[in-house]
Amino acid sequence: MKFKYLKRNSLFSTVESRKLVPDEKDVNTMETLSERRKRILREFQEDEAEARKIREEEAGWEYINRQPPNIKETLIAFIRCGDLYVASIIAQMTINEFNEFRIKAKIPVVS
Repeated sequence: MKFKYLKRNSLFSTVESRKLVPDEKDVNTMETLSERRKRILREFQEDEAEARKIREEEAGWEYINRQPPNIKETLIAFIRCGDLYVASIIAQMTINEFNEFRIKAKIPVVS
């Protein structure tokens, strides 16, 4: 939603008070806050699902399945969540150490 500022001018003050007012053209198409939240959440979930699908398709599953159980589970967790920091904590490694396993497993970082 676009807003414009209404300014109250003052000759002696350097601080201007501002009031947010929606543009006239946005009033007719304005969605409620709950509708906007639902739309944003739905878009976020769709983006996350698409990123997860890309990570699953591009992953080198042969390499992942040959790894010790803790590394294997951590790589799978990374494929599901996409967060290097969380995955490295689960694996009890630094981010750089885990990232080396991620690169060898051919798992892309999707942002």
